[in-house]
Amino acid sequence: MPQRIIGNIIAGRSLVSAAGDMTVRAACRLMAEKKIGAVLVLENQRITGIFTERDALNKVLAASLDPDQTKL
Repeated sequence: MPQRIIGNIIAGRSLVSAAGDMTVRAACRLMAEKKIGAVLVLENQRITGIFTERDALNKVLAASLDPDQTKL
């Protein structure tokens, strides 16, 4: 697999972020609206993580957590 530099991958794209206290459902709606598969999670203007479609499926829905109550 060829190495790819993150700067080249995201060049010309807008990064979409969300606060850590956003609910999973709100983040999923944001991702659907923006047609993206992940958002950066920010706390105090610092990246603390990334939330992905896979996280929503495996860590929230499959675990029977409520997406309206579960925070990123």
